[in-house]
Amino acid sequence: MNALDLKTEALCWLRFRARMLYVATEVAYADVLACDEKRSIEIEVKTTFADLRADFQKPKHRQYGKPQPEVPLPHVHPNPLEPNQFYFLVPCDLEERAQKHLEELGSFAGLMVAKPNPYGKPELTILRTAKKLHARPPCDAMKRQLLMRMGSEICRARMAQAKFFREQATNFAGGQHLLSEALIARLGERIDLPSPTAEETKS
Repeated sequence: MNALDLKTEALCWLRFRARMLYVATEVAYADVLACDEKRSIEIEVKTTFADLRADFQKPKHRQYGKPQPEVPLPHVHPNPLEPNQFYFLVPCDLEERAQKHLEELGSFAGLMVAKPNPYGKPELTILRTAKKLHARPPCDAMKRQLLMRMGSEICRARMAQAKFFREQATNFAGGQHLLSEALIARLGERIDLPSPTAEETKS
């Protein structure tokens, strides 16, 4: 599985398994971020062991690893995008090496692995539960960032879907053209299709 596949699986897991209200990819420096009214989870996708090791050089890992006071100090402004829990997600061929590396570091990070089920569809499994970084509920700034990113992703997905079906409608002819039109109507797309020519109708 490539990084895009893993991010999609993480997004779906957070929405449908963890039942998060707000879910999006590429939120600031997070591959996948989600929250509800009480908690937030960040998932970082890694497809190579070298990339996993290098990730610990990022500034956010030094920040996430700092002890948090039980009561927020008035002069300290916490990062609004810092999650309650942080996970790495890796494909199944990195499972053992990734788990061993996190244990050796004593990391706060949890570990998830994507494995195919008997039907060939990837399923995410938690191998190592992430430590709680802090007890603060998600703030309005985090929710706002997630909502903005969610809107952007919906718009881009609809644009890509519309472009795909326009291209299909242009390439199809005759009965295939009509099938494409029916499919678009079923998906709720509002796309003006070119009318079949007289030669296409005869064929």
